[in-house]
Amino acid sequence: MILIGDLVIYGLGYRFGAAIVSIRPFSYIFTQPRMLKTKELYTKYGKSIIFLGRFFAGFRAWIYLFAGISKMSVWRFVFMDFLATLISVPLLVWLGFYFNQEIDEAALLITRIKEWLVIIIGIIVILVITYRASTRKAPAASGPGN
Repeated sequence: MILIGDLVIYGLGYRFGAAIVSIRPFSYIFTQPRMLKTKELYTKYGKSIIFLGRFFAGFRAWIYLFAGISKMSVWRFVFMDFLATLISVPLLVWLGFYFNQEIDEAALLITRIKEWLVIIIGIIVILVITYRASTRKAPAASGPGN
C-alpha cells in the first residue's frame, strides 16, 4: 500500500508534468529556472533523492511528484522507493514497539533529531552558498572617469 501511494504521486507528476506546479500559488515558488535546476538534479542524483526522500515526511510528496515531472524511469523510482521502504517501515515499527510505553519521550527524541537535521542542513546550505559566492569572479573595476 505504501508503494502504491507513492506511485500515484509519481504518476501525477509524470502524467501532468509541470502543469501541476504552474497553478497558483505554486507557480510563484516553482519558477522555470528552479524547475530546470530540479530536473538537472534528478538526472544527476535521482536515485539518491528518491531513497532519502522516504525519510523526510514533509517533503516526500514533493520529491515523488518532481520525480514524475522529471520523467524518471518508473522502474528506477519503484526500486529506490522499495529499498527505502525496507528500512523505514521496520524502523518505525520497531520504534513504536520499543517506545510504546514512552511515547512522549519518543516524540521528544524525534523532535530533537529533526531540529538537529534542520540545523545541519541549514549549515550545509549556508556553506554551499558562501562557497559559490566566493568563487564567482568579481566584476572588472572600471577605470577612473568612467
